[in-house]
Amino acid sequence: MDKLIALLSDDGGITAIAALATVILTGIIKLPLKKLAEKFTCAKKITRFIVFLPLVTGFGMTTLINFLLTGQSHFDAQFFMKWLSAVSLSLAIYAFWEKFVPSEKKFLTETEIQANKEAVEKIKESLEESQNTDKQTPESETIILTNRKKD
Repeated sequence: MDKLIALLSDDGGITAIAALATVILTGIIKLPLKKLAEKFTCAKKITRFIVFLPLVTGFGMTTLINFLLTGQSHFDAQFFMKWLSAVSLSLAIYAFWEKFVPSEKKFLTETEIQANKEAVEKIKESLEESQNTDKQTPESETIILTNRKKD
Protein backbone atom coordinates (compact mmCIF):
# COMPACT_ATOMS: atom_id res chain seq x y z
CA MET A 1 0.00 0.00 0.00
CA ASP A 2 2.86 2.36 0.82
CA LYS A 3 4.43 1.67 -2.58
CA LEU A 4 1.17 2.52 -4.32
CA ILE A 5 0.86 5.80 -2.40
CA ALA A 6 4.49 6.61 -3.17
CA LEU A 7 3.91 5.89 -6.85
CA LEU A 8 0.77 7.99 -7.00
CA SER A 9 2.29 10.86 -5.08
CA ASP A 10 4.95 11.32 -7.75
CA ASP A 11 4.35 14.19 -10.12
CA GLY A 12 3.53 11.85 -12.98
CA GLY A 13 0.98 9.92 -10.96
CA ILE A 14 -0.81 13.05 -9.81
CA THR A 15 -0.79 14.41 -13.34
CA ALA A 16 -2.21 11.21 -14.83
CA ILE A 17 -4.93 10.88 -12.20
CA ALA A 18 -5.85 14.56 -12.52
CA ALA A 19 -5.97 14.22 -16.33
CA LEU A 20 -8.32 11.23 -16.22
CA ALA A 21 -10.52 12.91 -13.63
CA THR A 22 -10.54 16.09 -15.74
CA VAL A 23 -11.68 14.21 -18.84
CA ILE A 24 -14.47 12.48 -16.95
CA LEU A 25 -15.63 15.58 -15.08
CA THR A 26 -15.48 17.75 -18.21
CA GLY A 27 -17.58 15.22 -20.10
CA ILE A 28 -20.13 15.08 -17.29
CA ILE A 29 -20.43 18.88 -17.16
CA LYS A 30 -20.37 19.37 -20.94
CA LEU A 31 -23.31 17.12 -21.83
CA PRO A 32 -25.99 19.04 -19.87
CA LEU A 33 -24.58 22.33 -21.18
CA LYS A 34 -24.96 21.16 -24.77
CA LYS A 35 -28.51 19.96 -24.11
CA LEU A 36 -29.34 23.30 -22.50
CA ALA A 37 -27.83 25.20 -25.43
CA GLU A 38 -30.02 23.29 -27.92
CA LYS A 39 -33.11 24.79 -26.29
CA PHE A 40 -32.01 28.40 -26.87
CA THR A 41 -31.68 30.34 -30.10
CA CYS A 42 -28.33 31.79 -29.04
CA ALA A 43 -26.56 28.49 -28.41
CA LYS A 44 -23.12 29.94 -29.17
CA LYS A 45 -23.33 32.24 -26.16
CA ILE A 46 -23.65 29.20 -23.92
CA THR A 47 -21.32 26.74 -25.67
CA ARG A 48 -18.43 29.12 -26.29
CA PHE A 49 -17.29 28.64 -22.70
CA ILE A 50 -17.06 24.86 -23.02
CA VAL A 51 -13.52 25.28 -24.32
CA PHE A 52 -12.40 26.51 -20.92
CA LEU A 53 -13.95 23.61 -18.99
CA PRO A 54 -10.77 21.46 -19.06
CA LEU A 55 -8.78 24.35 -17.58
CA VAL A 56 -11.24 24.90 -14.75
CA THR A 57 -11.92 21.26 -13.98
CA GLY A 58 -8.21 20.46 -14.33
CA PHE A 59 -7.41 23.13 -11.77
CA GLY A 60 -9.99 21.74 -9.37
CA MET A 61 -8.94 18.13 -9.87
CA THR A 62 -5.23 18.92 -9.54
CA THR A 63 -5.88 20.89 -6.36
CA LEU A 64 -8.05 18.16 -4.86
CA ILE A 65 -5.77 15.26 -5.79
CA ASN A 66 -2.65 17.14 -4.74
CA PHE A 67 -4.23 17.89 -1.37
CA LEU A 68 -5.51 14.34 -0.83
CA LEU A 69 -2.23 12.64 -1.72
CA THR A 70 0.31 15.07 -0.29
CA GLY A 71 -1.69 17.05 2.26
CA GLN A 72 -0.48 20.30 0.69
CA SER A 73 -2.38 22.95 -1.18
CA HIS A 74 0.41 25.29 -2.18
CA PHE A 75 0.03 27.19 -5.42
CA ASP A 76 3.65 27.30 -6.43
CA ALA A 77 5.43 26.69 -9.73
CA GLN A 78 5.35 22.93 -9.24
CA PHE A 79 1.57 22.99 -8.76
CA PHE A 80 1.03 25.04 -11.90
CA MET A 81 3.26 22.67 -13.84
CA LYS A 82 1.17 19.71 -12.62
CA TRP A 83 -2.04 21.56 -13.46
CA LEU A 84 -1.05 22.49 -17.00
CA SER A 85 0.41 19.03 -17.60
CA ALA A 86 -2.83 17.43 -16.43
CA VAL A 87 -4.89 19.71 -18.67
CA SER A 88 -2.66 18.99 -21.67
CA LEU A 89 -2.83 15.26 -21.04
CA SER A 90 -6.60 15.41 -20.61
CA LEU A 91 -6.96 17.20 -23.96
CA ALA A 92 -4.75 14.57 -25.60
CA ILE A 93 -6.85 11.78 -24.07
CA TYR A 94 -10.05 13.50 -25.24
CA ALA A 95 -8.69 13.97 -28.79
CA PHE A 96 -7.61 10.32 -28.93
CA TRP A 97 -11.04 9.19 -27.70
CA GLU A 98 -12.89 11.36 -30.23
CA LYS A 99 -10.71 10.12 -33.08
CA PHE A 100 -10.78 6.39 -32.45
CA VAL A 101 -14.05 5.70 -30.63
CA PRO A 102 -17.00 6.05 -33.00
CA SER A 103 -19.98 8.05 -31.89
CA GLU A 104 -23.58 7.74 -33.02
CA LYS A 105 -23.77 11.48 -33.69
CA LYS A 106 -20.83 11.42 -36.10
CA PHE A 107 -22.87 9.70 -38.77
CA LEU A 108 -24.97 11.89 -41.05
CA THR A 109 -28.72 11.72 -40.92
CA GLU A 110 -30.81 11.25 -44.06
CA THR A 111 -31.73 14.94 -44.16
CA GLU A 112 -28.07 15.95 -43.93
CA ILE A 113 -27.15 13.51 -46.71
CA GLN A 114 -29.95 14.87 -48.90
CA ALA A 115 -28.92 18.48 -48.21
CA ASN A 116 -25.32 17.62 -49.15
CA LYS A 117 -26.45 15.98 -52.40
CA GLU A 118 -28.52 19.05 -53.28
CA ALA A 119 -25.56 21.33 -52.58
CA VAL A 120 -23.32 19.20 -54.82
CA GLU A 121 -25.92 19.33 -57.62
CA LYS A 122 -26.17 23.12 -57.35
CA ILE A 123 -22.39 23.41 -57.55
CA LYS A 124 -22.32 21.17 -60.63
CA GLU A 125 -25.05 23.23 -62.30
CA SER A 126 -23.26 26.50 -61.61
CA LEU A 127 -20.00 25.08 -62.97
CA GLU A 128 -21.73 23.89 -66.13
CA GLU A 129 -23.40 27.28 -66.59
CA SER A 130 -20.09 29.10 -66.20
CA GLN A 131 -18.44 26.77 -68.72
CA ASN A 132 -21.29 27.35 -71.19
CA THR A 133 -21.02 31.13 -70.88
CA ASP A 134 -17.27 30.93 -71.46
CA LYS A 135 -17.84 29.06 -74.74
CA GLN A 136 -20.37 31.64 -75.93
CA THR A 137 -17.96 34.57 -75.72
CA PRO A 138 -17.95 36.33 -79.11
CA GLU A 139 -14.73 36.62 -81.05
CA SER A 140 -14.80 40.42 -80.91
CA GLU A 141 -14.65 40.43 -77.11
CA THR A 142 -11.70 38.06 -76.95
CA ILE A 143 -8.45 39.79 -75.99
CA ILE A 144 -5.22 38.38 -77.35
CA LEU A 145 -2.03 39.41 -75.65
CA THR A 146 1.16 39.32 -77.62
CA ASN A 147 4.68 39.99 -76.59
CA ARG A 148 6.23 41.97 -79.42
CA LYS A 149 9.39 43.77 -78.63
CA LYS A 150 10.68 46.57 -80.82
CA ASP A 151 14.38 46.32 -81.31
